[in-house]
Amino acid sequence: MAVTDQEYRLGMRQLAAAVSVVTAEAEGARNGLTATAVVSLSAEPPRIGVAVNRGASALPLLMQAGTFAVNVLRYDQAGIAGRFADSRVKGVARFEGADWTTLSTGAPVLAGAAATFDCRVDSTVEVGTHLLLIGAVEAVCTRENERPLLYLDGGWASLVRANAAQVDSYKRSVALCIEAIDRAATTPASAAERLDRFVADYAIVNIEQTVTTRDFLNHEPFITPEQLVELNAAKNEFDAKLKRLIEEGVASGEFHVQDPALTALAITGMVSWIHRWYRQEGRFAPQELGSRIARMVSEMVHATPRTPALKKNTPLESVHG
Repeated sequence: MAVTDQEYRLGMRQLAAAVSVVTAEAEGARNGLTATAVVSLSAEPPRIGVAVNRGASALPLLMQAGTFAVNVLRYDQAGIAGRFADSRVKGVARFEGADWTTLSTGAPVLAGAAATFDCRVDSTVEVGTHLLLIGAVEAVCTRENERPLLYLDGGWASLVRANAAQVDSYKRSVALCIEAIDRAATTPASAAERLDRFVADYAIVNIEQTVTTRDFLNHEPFITPEQLVELNAAKNEFDAKLKRLIEEGVASGEFHVQDPALTALAITGMVSWIHRWYRQEGRFAPQELGSRIARMVSEMVHATPRTPALKKNTPLESVHG
């Protein structure tokens, strides 16, 4: 059975592609278009392919110029992509609002693009509704640690990747949490008092590191395996130390919990998620908030479970059913 146009398009919507603007200039005239059908064809010699719809208004100038630049857009340059894709904006008007320069061929090059391939038309291939321009790459300009703009399922998207500075900042945050549990563990006090101190300090660390945590969490799945192993080792160290503190409280009879490991995870989760809702303009200062959370944790692990106080004039049968 033949594949329908609709089936093909629905499938292609799930093929994420980098977004580029392909630009050209000839005899003082400029034009360009937004393209996702850009592909590397060869490294030796360097060749790049761009599929352009035969009906594209920029195609005649591209062919006339005999040169073109493929400007790979950054994640925050969706406005430029939209401008070059807007059929209501023509020719040189598409270039307004951005800085342009040239490399080797004289084709317009977008300053600040994630990467640019400056090409001379080597050959063309007719492919159905499109013309495949094969470009001989004469110059390349790149920017390190940039996230490209993607097109996926009919909308803009982007890769999420942490750079070295973000990873280091988050590693420092984890180290501060370990320091908090170490301070509590070495305090000459009861297990309950040490847990109180830890939770209060841990809450303050999480509040102070809110921006770092928020910035990193979306990047974590995309860090290198080596970085992930290192971070997980630090987190496991933290979990083990907190579990040990709770086990000491259970052994001394101060805590009443059945599963110290699960209790440690519950405490960590409750405090760590402060970054989701804490605001500097909130009702409580960080120290007050830390103290309140410490009291909540104390009630959670206390050896004598507390029963809710009865309201005045509340019949017993309404409480016990």
